[in-house]
Amino acid sequence: MNFWKKEPLNWYGLFFTGGKIVFLPNGKEIIFSTGNKISKIDIFGKKLETFRVSSRSVILSLDIDKGGNFLLTIDSTNLVEMIDLKKKESRGKIIMKSNCCIIKWSPRRKYFSVVLANHIQVWKISPHIISKTSPFQLLRTYNCHYDPIWDIDWDPTGEFLISGGHDKIVRVFSFRKKNKFVEVHFKNFKEEVISVKFYKNWNRFLTLTKKGYLTLWFFLQKK
Repeated sequence: MNFWKKEPLNWYGLFFTGGKIVFLPNGKEIIFSTGNKISKIDIFGKKLETFRVSSRSVILSLDIDKGGNFLLTIDSTNLVEMIDLKKKESRGKIIMKSNCCIIKWSPRRKYFSVVLANHIQVWKISPHIISKTSPFQLLRTYNCHYDPIWDIDWDPTGEFLISGGHDKIVRVFSFRKKNKFVEVHFKNFKEEVISVKFYKNWNRFLTLTKKGYLTLWFFLQKK
């Protein structure tokens, strides 16, 4: 019996205990967390690798930059760490001042966003990360929700952010100050919004509510 071809998902499941999962840009490898450890699976090469570098507590969220070179993680002690995926070593750490459970790279790669309860912070990464002990710089804070935020996303250009949360509100706002886009609030949801995702470009996005309603929204341009 060819075990690999017949039951590949069960084979992977032997090593997965419910952490965050992300694909590398090449679409052939998966990064996931198990406790405070990070592992990588080569889907076609049938290889499993656990990194030597690990967080000090359970990893709550992780994300990979667009180029597939760096990994950002955040654990239950609010420690954010940036890891070089090629060298498998840490390149910078910072501890957030309040509880943080979501982290997301910007498509522009030199920025990332974190969710701290009901607001969002955008941080800039120094281009000289090798020579700096603290390469992170707080760039902007958005106090955009009344209750905890459940999900955020960047549009493909890195110009816009979207958020959804427990307060049944979805917000879309511009990251660039030069942009004349006015922040938009969607308050017609009857239940919590647990997931938001831009779809193809900045003016289309998907929302998923707690009861499983998936909706595609889009902005109409004024004539």
